[in-house]
Amino acid sequence: MRPPLRAALAVAGGIACTGAGFVAGAGTAALRGWGSPVVTIDVVNHAGRAATAVAIEYDTCGVKTRTAALALQPGQQASFEFLVCGEGGYRVDAVLGDGTRLTGADGYVESGQRDGTELRVGKVVSAR
Repeated sequence: MRPPLRAALAVAGGIACTGAGFVAGAGTAALRGWGSPVVTIDVVNHAGRAATAVAIEYDTCGVKTRTAALALQPGQQASFEFLVCGEGGYRVDAVLGDGTRLTGADGYVESGQRDGTELRVGKVVSAR
């Protein structure tokens, strides 16, 4: 084989290997949700009483926002989704049927992350 042809084949092979690696990495990232700006917080009501309002307050890119409040019956789960700019903080707030207010600790999330929280008797706890 002539040297220029050998060099051209070596370059083509290198490009093909690089392309295959990129496609494999992009596929893995897509399957795992990496790079997605969406965060999901699952909230389960284990407080033994109905919650009339469950909402999440989150802070990202210097802006504080609050999700719409949902009612949750005992044992019921709701998933809240919101967008973050790479990372953000959040807090779960709940009001039970008798007016008791429950507030969770501040949580930290990154893009594409899924986290879980449970409403318990008298408190909000992380489920993960």
